[in-house]
Amino acid sequence: MFFHHHHSHRHAGRPRALRVAGRVAAGIALAAVLALVFGGAVMLLWNRILPDLLGARTVTFWQSVGLILLARILVGGFHHGRGHHHGHRMRRRGWREYDEWWKEVGEKSFQDYAKGESPRDGRSHDA
Repeated sequence: MFFHHHHSHRHAGRPRALRVAGRVAAGIALAAVLALVFGGAVMLLWNRILPDLLGARTVTFWQSVGLILLARILVGGFHHGRGHHHGHRMRRRGWREYDEWWKEVGEKSFQDYAKGESPRDGRSHDA
């Protein structure tokens, strides 16, 4: 194979613990840079827009970093990294279950509703 490149040749001289420590340090440095960039952006946007628009107080840099973390927890969670595709499988299974429900219950209920009948008691919903 022309492009075959075995992974272990690259780090043959370094102990595993040193490689792991390097990755941890790089991850911390990346997190710090992202916190600076996004924290600064949120602080700038918040302080330029919301006080005039909504009468909100201005925020400090650390408050803006806290807002980012809070929004991430409330809206998205922390699902990145290995195993991230698990959610995709769950969504696909959810649609499959919905399709089954629609075939068994939903379609008839919709047709009854379209005819003017209440799905629960068979009476007209116009009455």
